[in-house]
Amino acid sequence: MSSEAIRVQWGVPDDVPEDHTMAVQVAHSHDGAALRFDAQSDEVNHVGSIQGQVGPALNQHAGILATARDVFGTPARELTPKTLVEVDGVQVALSVAESIGLVRRDESGRYVEATADERRAHEAPSQQDDAVQQPEPFAEEQERTLGGLVRDVPAPILDAVLTDIAIKAAETDDLAVNLEEIVSTTGMTPEAATAFVEQAAPLFQAQARAALIDVHADPDQFLAWARENRPDELKAAIVNHVRLRSTAGYRALAQTYLRNTVPNIEDLRRFGYEARTEAGQDMVKVDGIWMTTRAAARQGRI
Repeated sequence: MSSEAIRVQWGVPDDVPEDHTMAVQVAHSHDGAALRFDAQSDEVNHVGSIQGQVGPALNQHAGILATARDVFGTPARELTPKTLVEVDGVQVALSVAESIGLVRRDESGRYVEATADERRAHEAPSQQDDAVQQPEPFAEEQERTLGGLVRDVPAPILDAVLTDIAIKAAETDDLAVNLEEIVSTTGMTPEAATAFVEQAAPLFQAQARAALIDVHADPDQFLAWARENRPDELKAAIVNHVRLRSTAGYRALAQTYLRNTVPNIEDLRRFGYEARTEAGQDMVKVDGIWMTTRAAARQGRI
């Protein structure tokens, strides 16, 4: 997904400064010593010796890794998740570049450039049929408020933060968002980060539930089923919701859920179906014909 697309989706203006930097802590090696620099307090502390992947200055990396820098702007001698690299003229953490598929870890855990095929594979979910993945914005005032809160956050960084939150949301209901990490990664004020999370989270949740109810799937039952039976597809649906602003992933997965589960009579009636129990069998009326709920579900008719 392009940075421009994210800016449009969140109402971020096109003239976001490209020299925007993050207040992060990174390790820096000087004569063999490891120092940790806090960009918010300007404190430098000795933390021991460097142990990790040697940076591009010694390894002669190409591509994005060749731009790796420490917080002082000098070539990084160690590649860590918080090492800064350049993406489309914007400095982002190496963890961000990994999350959007530009680099990856090899079998030994070292950062390497993603191949062209790997990049295409990572982008594939974001380039589905536009007719299916049409953005579904919130109300205009809500969009304006959220866009204002993230106005100064570079698009790749915002994309990575939202993706990280989405992945966690796919795994557990007890979602504990690390506001300090969001502040450190994005450069937002604590107040702005808190406001963004508190306002955006319930809007996304309400939109997802509405999409599921629209296709006659109980949101809570669907979520429990998907986490157990289709965790990867659920994760993709939630990520596409926050990145593409589309609920199409939920709707598609809900069809699989409905075909593989048998809804009870109470749920069917709640969704407007005529239902009854006859000779020990749960029955539902579809298109003027009575059939068992199991048969209706398997045929995708409910």
